[in-house]
Amino acid sequence: MKLRTNALLYGVLAFMILTLAGSSCLARSMPVRRVPLNDEMGLLDDQMALEVKRMSQLLYRDFKSELAVLIISSTDGVNASDYALKVFNHWGLGQAGVDNGMLIMFAIDDRRVEIKPGTRYKHKFSESFCTSLLSNYVVPEMRAGRPAQGVFMATREVAAEIRRFEEAKGSSGSSSPGEALPGHSQSTSSQVSNNYRNSSTSSGSGSSGSSGSSAGTSRSSYSGSSGYSSPFNSPVLRFVLYGCMALWIAGGIFYYYMTFSKGTLLMSPWLFIILMLLSGFIIAFVASKAFNIADNTLDQVASGSGGISLISFLWMFSHICPRCNKYMNVHTRTLHYATYYSSGLGEKTEHCDHCGYHRVSTYTIPRKTRSSSSSSSSSRSYSGGGRSSGGGGGASW
Repeated sequence: MKLRTNALLYGVLAFMILTLAGSSCLARSMPVRRVPLNDEMGLLDDQMALEVKRMSQLLYRDFKSELAVLIISSTDGVNASDYALKVFNHWGLGQAGVDNGMLIMFAIDDRRVEIKPGTRYKHKFSESFCTSLLSNYVVPEMRAGRPAQGVFMATREVAAEIRRFEEAKGSSGSSSPGEALPGHSQSTSSQVSNNYRNSSTSSGSGSSGSSGSSAGTSRSSYSGSSGYSSPFNSPVLRFVLYGCMALWIAGGIFYYYMTFSKGTLLMSPWLFIILMLLSGFIIAFVASKAFNIADNTLDQVASGSGGISLISFLWMFSHICPRCNKYMNVHTRTLHYATYYSSGLGEKTEHCDHCGYHRVSTYTIPRKTRSSSSSSSSSRSYSGGGRSSGGGGGASW
């Protein structure tokens, strides 16, 4: 009898252990952090994915708000709202301390969509507000068999609400989150959202295959119907920036040409480098607001040439001979490699063929340090970013 009881007890314990182990193995792992879009199912075509990314990039450019869209097949039995919250905090969406992130999660097989706001937007994106927004704009598209259009609509409406919120906060710091400004009713806010909606429903209501053309139509309305205009979007400013970057690069080339070919310093090398860094950072700051690096080829070329030129100028700065100011050769080699327990030793040789200047010096190589972060991307937590304290809402179709 005692043996039978022990066998039964051991069987129950083994069953509980296997059950717990099975549940932990079957628990859905955190998706890879791909912002602004992680489409695990490949639901969106290239054109629609570009439109979704564009709306998120515009928000980040103008307000540093981070909007991410996650498309998965299922949460594997986990509550969709809880899972979206875990993903949000695991990814660390938004800026630390500002908490201006936003997550839109689609679980296609579960027929569920969730909006999870950062703490900054928690009062604006209440449960009733999110449910109403999704029921009006997203659920009809999903039920009609146009899931890609539904993802686009959700991104567009949420982005419009975030933009409206940030513009209101910028014009009146006294207004609380989610509260309309004096003289502006909630219907005025919804009218802007209707302008976004009307611009795309005409092209998106035909068939599911017309999602690409719908996205193209909606893109122009997205950038213009909100009434938001940035002075950095002026084409005149872009050409002025092109000219400034060309002069900046030409000035650096002329300085080093005079130095290396004739040994003539137009100014102190340290003063030249400081001026190049200050002017380069100013141009880069303005260009980051005016340039569209994602799509415009000229902007990509201008930005790339500016970065390469700055690196080249810094490299040539270390090759100016201190005696004749012409080009000198600089070689480095490692004498003793650094380890986790001791520092290393390196040797630097400077030699000028023009004046015969020669100098050999040694330098210390810091010892290696072990990274405290996990090497596994699936288990890595992005806790340094923004946080969500809950809120938001969802809808089913």
